[in-house]
Amino acid sequence: MPWRSVTGFRNIAVHTYFDVDWSIVWRIATTALRDLQEQLTTLLKAEFPLIASQLDQPH
Repeated sequence: MPWRSVTGFRNIAVHTYFDVDWSIVWRIATTALRDLQEQLTTLLKAEFPLIASQLDQPH
C-alpha cells in the first residue's frame, strides 16, 4: 500500500489548496484510485473480512 503517496497527496491537497494542479488530481482520480481501491479491498478481505463483506451489500 503506497501510504506515503496517499498521505502526501492529502497533505498537498489540504494545505496548498489554491496551488493544486488539477490535472494531476484528475489523473489520480481516473487512474490511480482504481488500483488503490483494489489494494484496499484485498487488505480488508484478508484482515477484516466482516467489514469487507459489508462493502458488497447495497446501501
